[in-house]
Amino acid sequence: MAIQTKSNKHKAVAILIWSLATTFYLYENLLQVSQSVIVPELMRDFKLNALELSTKLGSIFLVSYSLFQFPVGIMLDRYKTKILLPIAALICSLSCYSYAHSETVFAAFLSRFFMGIGASFAALSCLKLASGWFEHRYFALLTGLMLSIGLTGSIIGEGPLLSLVNSHGWRDSFAYIAQFGAILTLLLLVFIKDANTNINADQSIKQTYFDLKQLLKSKQVWAISLYGMLMFTPFLILSNLWGPTFLAKTYMLDRKVAADIFGMIFLGFIIGGPLFGFFSDYISSRKKPLIIASSGAAVTITLILYCKISSLLYISSLIFLLGFFTSGFLPAFSIMKEINKPQVTTAALGFMNTLNMLGGPALISITGFLLEYFWDGATNAGVHVYSGSNFILSFSMLPFLYILAILMLCNIKETHCISSNNSE
Repeated sequence: MAIQTKSNKHKAVAILIWSLATTFYLYENLLQVSQSVIVPELMRDFKLNALELSTKLGSIFLVSYSLFQFPVGIMLDRYKTKILLPIAALICSLSCYSYAHSETVFAAFLSRFFMGIGASFAALSCLKLASGWFEHRYFALLTGLMLSIGLTGSIIGEGPLLSLVNSHGWRDSFAYIAQFGAILTLLLLVFIKDANTNINADQSIKQTYFDLKQLLKSKQVWAISLYGMLMFTPFLILSNLWGPTFLAKTYMLDRKVAADIFGMIFLGFIIGGPLFGFFSDYISSRKKPLIIASSGAAVTITLILYCKISSLLYISSLIFLLGFFTSGFLPAFSIMKEINKPQVTTAALGFMNTLNMLGGPALISITGFLLEYFWDGATNAGVHVYSGSNFILSFSMLPFLYILAILMLCNIKETHCISSNNSE
């Protein structure tokens, strides 16, 4: 009975710690997508066109987030999450407050840059804590649950945030978000605790360097990371900047309606993440769910772009399915964990997440360039206005990214849910 009590206490502590870390991931997702509903306000207040908005503010969060993923992975493999995670949350909170009070594009740029640095700790910290506090067989499911809970923040960052912006203005709204971050920082500082089994601070620098060198030489590591990038980039383009505006212009919708409908992409992700993780574990296959996900996403984005749909229900369903199928790339994280040594697991996941996120800034900038290129000269109070056809032409590259992801799967080996370093 004493052993059972101890076990239950361990489970409760594990769930509490992982839940708080996942709440920070929710907060990170809210910050990441928050700009997408204030595009007109940003273009008006900072006097920007689509290209300028994309390059100066639209992608900088993703740039800093991406660049810090690999270093953050190395840090989390060597140092305690209980130290790093509260610092990261504090950086996010302070940067959000600074963003709310930015009077120049450069000030807003710096705020989003540091926001991305703080946010870069969120996903990897969750994955590390899941790996340390829970059995290996739950990793794929926990990854899906992490994405599902985290993307609730993305839903909040669409319709609900726009309602807050409409009633209080975008600056006050971001100040409120910063206050939530400050509260979360205190909770993380008090409750986060590392599992004793996954800190590698005693490992020599020479051994760490050797392990990382082997990691970067692995063709499988690169293939899995590139697959993730191709699958996730369309999602980043839509969710971080242009999604609600694209729907509003293409389907002639009110901004609030478009934001609410676009929120369905995150609901699809929330539901799809755990289902694909469970399905992958249940059939003891990683590649089969990836094939289904890539094919489904390719068909769905094609229908969204090129089929004239008048029903809000059909539009909402397609946006939901795009999120659902996009979430199906998550078992690729499990493959990355299963093919690498425990000593470099978080660094490997960080490298994968780096490539996942790097496609976003590049394609967001290209999208901004294409919108300007196809722009027909329409303006509203001096701000460039882009038509639905402008968006469709600019987004025509998205189906090809999913097709390339399908082809990339040919280079990825099946692990059958078995770690090469663990017989479990």
